[in-house]
Amino acid sequence: MREINQIMRLLSGDTQKGFWGGVGDWIKSTAKAIILPGQYNADTISETQRRNTDTMIAANAALEERREQIQLAQLKMQYLQHQENRDFQIAQAERNLQAQKDLQVSNQHFQAEQSRLSFERQQRLQEFNQRFQAEQAELSFERQKQLQEYIQSVNQEMQRENLAFQKWRFEQEKALQGELAAYNRQTQLEIATYQRETAIKLATVQAEVQKIFANWPLTLPPTQILQSQGGQSQVPLRIFVAPPKIQFEKFANGPQTFPDVELTLNEGLRQFFAHYNSSGRTIEFLAGAWESKRFHSEASVKALFGMLQSEPTLILESEIDGDYLNFRIAYWGVGQEKYAYQSIISRLPYRDILYDAAKTRALKWREAKQKLLALGKPLPEVEKRGGDNEINLKILEEEEILLNAEIDLPTHYKINSQHFDDFYQFLVTCHCLVAGWIADSHHLLLHECTPLLPELLPSLTQNIPDVEVAQQVVNAVVVGYQEIYQALEANRSHWIPELMLQLATGLANLSDKSWGKNQLVSSLQFWLKLYGSDGVAEPDLWHAVDAVVTVQDSPYIDQVNACLLLLGESHRVNIVEACNQRGQKHSKDGDYAAAVFDFSQVLLLESNFPNANYNRGLAYAKLGEFAAAIEDYTQALRLNPNHAGAYNNRGNAYYKLGQYEKAIADYDACLTLNPNLPNVQHNRDVAQGVWDEKRRQEELKRQEEEKQREKEQKQREEEAKTRFTFDVITVDKRGNQTSKVSKQAQYYRQDLGNGIFLDMVAIPEGKFQMGTPNSEPNRQDYEGPQHQVTVPSFYMAKY
Repeated sequence: MREINQIMRLLSGDTQKGFWGGVGDWIKSTAKAIILPGQYNADTISETQRRNTDTMIAANAALEERREQIQLAQLKMQYLQHQENRDFQIAQAERNLQAQKDLQVSNQHFQAEQSRLSFERQQRLQEFNQRFQAEQAELSFERQKQLQEYIQSVNQEMQRENLAFQKWRFEQEKALQGELAAYNRQTQLEIATYQRETAIKLATVQAEVQKIFANWPLTLPPTQILQSQGGQSQVPLRIFVAPPKIQFEKFANGPQTFPDVELTLNEGLRQFFAHYNSSGRTIEFLAGAWESKRFHSEASVKALFGMLQSEPTLILESEIDGDYLNFRIAYWGVGQEKYAYQSIISRLPYRDILYDAAKTRALKWREAKQKLLALGKPLPEVEKRGGDNEINLKILEEEEILLNAEIDLPTHYKINSQHFDDFYQFLVTCHCLVAGWIADSHHLLLHECTPLLPELLPSLTQNIPDVEVAQQVVNAVVVGYQEIYQALEANRSHWIPELMLQLATGLANLSDKSWGKNQLVSSLQFWLKLYGSDGVAEPDLWHAVDAVVTVQDSPYIDQVNACLLLLGESHRVNIVEACNQRGQKHSKDGDYAAAVFDFSQVLLLESNFPNANYNRGLAYAKLGEFAAAIEDYTQALRLNPNHAGAYNNRGNAYYKLGQYEKAIADYDACLTLNPNLPNVQHNRDVAQGVWDEKRRQEELKRQEEEKQREKEQKQREEEAKTRFTFDVITVDKRGNQTSKVSKQAQYYRQDLGNGIFLDMVAIPEGKFQMGTPNSEPNRQDYEGPQHQVTVPSFYMAKY
C-alpha cells in the first residue's frame, strides 16, 4: 500500500537511510547496552556488578560453588587457547625464519632473529604461566586437582596427530563454552531468585513501598507479577504497552468515531507473540496493565525497575507530543544492574502521515474514477461513490495547482478510520520488530532458543510493497542480530555459525534471496574461521568447506543444504564425497595418516562404500599396518567380489605378513578376474618361489629335528646301559641288618690299555659336618673347629 510507503518516507532521521535505516543504527549503537548486561562474564564484569554479586554469594552458599565452577571452566579455556596460540605463533615464527633463510639472509642475522623470537616466546610463555598460576592458586584444592587432570589430558591430546587434535580441540572449546553458558544461566537465575525474594519482602514488609504504590504505573500489584513465575520451565519476558493518547478533536474534518489505538495495537502484538509462545519461547504479554493517568517515562520505568528488577521486562511506550509521535522502549534482563531506556522514534509528524495516507488513497481513487468515466458512468454518480476519497482528491488537485503557482498554503484533508488503520498498522509493525528482536535476544542468551523473528519477517513486511523500504526493515533486523553475534563471539563463538545459519534460513523465505545467501556465506566463513581458515572469499568458499568438513559437522551441514534448497541454489555439500576426494588427494601427496582419517570419515557415514575400504587399505599398507589393510580389502571384496585390485593388494599384504599360501590364493583369484593386471603374475611367481623355499627349509628343519631327536634317544639309551644297581644296607651297633635299599649309580669304563679296564663310579656332590663340637668330652684341639664341608661330584674306581 502506497500510504504505508509514504509513512515510512516521512519518518525522522537520516533522509538517505530512512526510518528503518535509523532503526538499524539505533540497534547497533544500543545493542551492547541492552543485551550485554544480561551476560555474566567474570573477566569483564564491572566493579559494581562484582560487589553486588559478592553480596548475593555471601547470602547464598550455592553461588560460591557456581563461581568456582565458572572460574575452573574459564581457566581450562585459557589453557586450551594458550596452547593453541603458542603452537601457532611458534609455527609462524619458524615459517618466517625459514623464508628468510631461503632468501639467503646472512647467517648472523638469521641466528639473531631466531634468538629474539625464542626470547619473546619464552617471555610470553613466562607471563602466561605466572598469571595462570596466580588464578589457579585462588581455586580450592579439589578444583586445582581437576584443573591439573584437564591440563594433562590436553597435553596428551596434543601429542597425537595434529588433525585429530584440532578436531578434539574444537569439541573441547565448544563443550567448555556450553559449560560456561550453562553456569552463566544458572548463576543469573539464582541471582534473579535472590532478587525476587528480596523484592517480595520489600513489597510486603517495608513501609516505603506504600509510597511507590501511590504512583505505581500498573493496574497489577508487584507481588502478583513476582509470584506468577512459579512452576514455569522458562523465565518469561514480560511486555507492557503504554499506548499513545491521540487527540482526535484536532481533526476538524474527521468523523465522529475513530478506531481505538490501544485495542488495535494490543491485538496486533497479541497475534505476533502467539508465534513465540507456541514455539516454546515464553512471552507474558500484559495488555491493559498500563495506567496512562499515572506518571510515565523515566519515572515510571525507574519505579518498575526498583520492584521488578529480577523479572526480564520490556516496556513499549509511545506518546503524542502535540503534532508529533514519540516511541521509546525500556528493557532489563536477568541479573542486570541497570535498565536501558532508549528512543526509537522521536518527533514523528503523525498528522502529515495521516494526510499522506489520505493523498495516496485519493490518487488510487482518481485511477478508479477515470476507469468508471471511461465506462460511461455519469460524473455525479461516480463522485458520489468516491466519498471521502473524492473530497480529498479535489483538495489534492487544488493543492497541486497552488504548488505549481509556487503558492504554499496549509491544506487540511478529510481523515477517516481507514487512514488511522494505515497509521496503526505502521505502529504495530514498529512494535513487533523491536519486541521480536528483544525477545529473541532474551531467549537466546537465557534459554539457548534460536531466533524466531527472521521466520516472521515475510508476514511483517507483506504490507510494505515498496522494495526499498522493505529492504530497510530487513536490514534493521539483520543489523540487530549481527550485534548479538558480536556480543557472543568472546564467550560463545561456536554458537555463531549455527545462529547465522538459522537467520539465513529465515531470510531465505523472503522474495529477495540475497539476504539469506549473504547470511549463509557469513555463517560458513565464521565456521571456517573456527577451523583456522580465516578470510575465505566466496569464490573459494565451497572448496574450503570441502577441505575441513567431517562427520561431526553433519548436523550443521544438513542445515546448510536445507538453506541452499530454500535459496534455490543447486550446490550441496556432500560430506562423503568431500572426505573421499580429500582422502585420495592425501594418498597422492603421500600423507597416508590423513588419508586413513578421511576414508574413515566416509565409512562412518556410508559403511557400504567398497572404494573407501579399498583406498583406506592402500593407505594402511603404505603405513605398514598390513593387518588393518587386510581387513579393509576383505570388506571391499564382501561388497564387490569382482574387485581384482582388492585381491591383488590383499595378496601383497599377506605376502608382507609372511602368509604366502593366502597371498598365492589371492593372486590366483585376481588373475582369474583380470589376467592382464600388471605385475600380478610376477608377484604370484615370487610368492610361489618364496613359499616353495620356505616349505623346503621347513622340511630340512623337520629332518634336522628328527635326527636330533634320534640322537638324543640313542644317548638316553647309552646312558641307561652305563648304570648299575647296588644295595645299601643299614645295620645297628651290633652289626645286625636293619634295612636294605636298592640304588643306582652311573659309571663309565676306563681303558687302561693291555686289555685292562677299570669301572669309574660317579660319586654325586654332597655336604657333611667335619670336626667335633666344643662340648664333646675328651675333645682334642685338632678336631676343631667344627664346620660344614661341600664335596663336588667325582669318579671313584669300583672295587
